[in-house]
Amino acid sequence: METVYCNLYPNGNEKNRIRRSTPSSSFNSTGIPIPFTLARVNEGNALNLTSGIFTAPRQGTYYFSFTGVAEFPASSSKVWLGVGLYLNGGRIGVGYVEEAKTSGYHFTPLTLQSTLKLKKDDRVWVGIDLKSLGAHLVDMIESGNHHTHFTGLLLEEEIVASH
Repeated sequence: METVYCNLYPNGNEKNRIRRSTPSSSFNSTGIPIPFTLARVNEGNALNLTSGIFTAPRQGTYYFSFTGVAEFPASSSKVWLGVGLYLNGGRIGVGYVEEAKTSGYHFTPLTLQSTLKLKKDDRVWVGIDLKSLGAHLVDMIESGNHHTHFTGLLLEEEIVASH
C-alpha cells in the first residue's frame, strides 16, 4: 500500500480553498452577476469582486453556496425574487422565494447550493433572474448586518497524469 499526500494549495495555506464575499448594499439588477465589495477570504483572488465572477484556479470539484435575504414591499398580491447560479453563461441552478399579501417591508431568506466539477478557468456566478416590482436583495452594511454571501470551496483537485 502506498500513501500519497497532495497539497492542493499553491502556497501551502489551506485558506486558499475558501472564497466568501458580500455585496456593498441592496441589489436589484437582473440579468447580471451580483457584484461584491467585501471579501472575508479570497486567497488567490479567484473571485473578482467587481464583476462578481468566480474563476476556477484549477480543475476539480467545487462547492458553491449563496445565501441572501429578499426584501419585499407591502403588497396585496404575490411578490417574488429568484436567483440563478451560472456556469460559463448557462444557468445551472435556481433559488426562488415568494410571499403573498405582505404588510410593510417583509424579509425572506433565500439559499442556493451546488457541487460542481470544474475545469481550470470555468466561470461561476450568481445573479437575480426575476423579481417583482420593489423586490431586492438586502444587505445592511451600515449596521454591520451582512445578509448576502457567496462562497466557493475547492473540495478536491483533479490531478491529470500527463503522458
